[in-house]
Amino acid sequence: MGSRWRLIHGIEGEVYTATPATEIAFRAGKVLAQFHSQLKNYTEELKPTLPMFRYDEVLNKLIKYEPQFLATRDPKVIQAFTLLKDQFPKLLLPKNLPEQIIHTDPKITNFLFNIQDQGICMIDLDTIQKLSPLYDIGDCVRSLCGQSEDNPNNVFDKERYEAIIKGYLHVEQTAFATILSDTEKALIPQACQLIMLGLASRFLNDYIDDNYFGWDETRYTSRKDHNLARAIGQIALWHSMKQQA
Repeated sequence: MGSRWRLIHGIEGEVYTATPATEIAFRAGKVLAQFHSQLKNYTEELKPTLPMFRYDEVLNKLIKYEPQFLATRDPKVIQAFTLLKDQFPKLLLPKNLPEQIIHTDPKITNFLFNIQDQGICMIDLDTIQKLSPLYDIGDCVRSLCGQSEDNPNNVFDKERYEAIIKGYLHVEQTAFATILSDTEKALIPQACQLIMLGLASRFLNDYIDDNYFGWDETRYTSRKDHNLARAIGQIALWHSMKQQA
């Protein structure tokens, strides 16, 4: 008694752990736009279990930890911190953007495809909440257009980026479903870079906290080492996108 249960219909399909082709990126962009379009006018109040994309808080913590970063005397830590302190604040999105229900975790493993590789739906809805759809688009791009998040030579795949955006806008054009204004569309590249440096900042903050992100004990000697590698990998992805812009 007193408990709440959620009944979910089973949907047959498959997920990918990595983006196998540009066409999959296009179809993921379509599914994300359909998700946003269908929930754009949902008016019921939501109580998110885990507030996402709190980048003001992430930035404040990053600056607060400056003495600790400098005290490490590790050139990789200091270089990452210096770049993030300078570049991350420049990418923060305007405060007055329209908000609606978004997924908040649109990584490739949360898109369901059928046997013909047609996109079916999104899964893992535990953290849906009302925010700008630009955060979802940016996180989708980060996930589908990069390599492993701790790759120090992480390269941005421009073709997949263009495919995601093309798929997303295709839904607007064919369904006459306005999701983003022209102003919001112009902010898409900034949102993508924000997500990359925002995640890098979270990894670097946890280099100090050493208590949040899981880590791979088979490849790293500590959580700190893994967090630093992931921060560097996301910074590399940001550099790569910026260079191709």
